Amino acid sequence: MMHKIKHSLSKVFPHGHHHDHHNNLQIQQKNVTTLNPPTPLDILRYRYQYGANLGSIYVLEKWLFNSAFPASCTDEQTSELEAVKAWIGEIGVDATRTKFEARWRDVIGILDWNWMVNKAHGL
Repeated sequence: MMHKIKHSLSKVFPHGHHHDHHNNLQIQQKNVTTLNPPTPLDILRYRYQYGANLGSIYVLEKWLFNSAFPASCTDEQTSELEAVKAWIGEIGVDATRTKFEARWRDVIGILDWNWMVNKAHGL
């Protein structure tokens, strides 16, 4: 029985695998000679991101803004697009446009912007 297990494992983990991994690591370490300065793309990718994420305020998700979805939306209808489609079905295109444009315009007021600019950046 043990022989069968060893034979099966040897197919998955061939003999010398650990040794080969060790040799590959040594080769990789020998090939690293210097570090290059970061590229602009590196800085964009790996910089520390901080600040307010306003995306969730402007793009509706049902779990955050349930009241922005009509009662006819099911639990599976969670995206803004689904809310827009449902509102169009209930109140029409023009009323839906007015509803969403008012939300985008008024969701953050001048006092909120002033607070973010003058206070929040130092938090």
